[in-house]
Amino acid sequence: MKRHHIFAILAFASLILTSKAAAGIIDVYASTSTDQTSFLAGVGGATTETFGTGGNSNLNSYTSTIGTFTSSGTFRIQGADQYGGAGGTGRYFVFGAQSGSASPVTITLTGSEDYLGMWLSAADANNGISFYNGTTLIGRFSSQSLLTLLGNTTVTAINGTVYQSSSYFGNPNNRTQDSGEPFVYLDFVAVGTTFNKIVLDNSGSTATGFESDNYTIYGSATVVPGTDVFVVAVPETPLYGILLCCLAFGLVGGHRLVQRFKSRLV
Repeated sequence: MKRHHIFAILAFASLILTSKAAAGIIDVYASTSTDQTSFLAGVGGATTETFGTGGNSNLNSYTSTIGTFTSSGTFRIQGADQYGGAGGTGRYFVFGAQSGSASPVTITLTGSEDYLGMWLSAADANNGISFYNGTTLIGRFSSQSLLTLLGNTTVTAINGTVYQSSSYFGNPNNRTQDSGEPFVYLDFVAVGTTFNKIVLDNSGSTATGFESDNYTIYGSATVVPGTDVFVVAVPETPLYGILLCCLAFGLVGGHRLVQRFKSRLV
């Protein structure tokens, strides 16, 4: 193989990897199984939305402390029950099965943020959270990543503490409720970027709900507690770029082997 072909493949793979890195990533962490609020709640500069108290409401727009929630369908802010409501009181945000609409919900934030915290209750594989910087998609988190992690018997925190995965299942306000689904406070930390828009989706399904509460945003560099468990980075490592690099290096290696074999025949 000609050398300039090999270098072209390497350059192409490098371009893919560089473009992904330039867009930034979102690191996703799970708090301890008892946490239902952000570790930044109450910290200066952080803003939290708890969805208040009162009756149930079907809405297509809601102005909150962190920004504006909008949807072409409907979402619901309803009282605490087996599927959500931090602390077992007040109201929480939900769409999908409970609202009868699978239309995504867009949260237009009040500014550019480095951190989002959210109590994702009764999580299922349909739940998705996409982060945008303007019109540019940074990445989408799927709750399937969380379910895969918690499919292990134990999970390990940043500081080495080992938790039983089973401790995340069931409503922490009453463990006999919804024991088959995890209830997890998630910390999303932007790396090399910021975000000003979030789109929530339920994979187009009304068979399940997207339940959440206690949203916290923060616009400064964030370091999560050592008690957090790393879940995933989104977008995940661009495997196709790595494969291209491996292919290119494989071609280089193969080319050298051929040249060595030819030299021995001379």
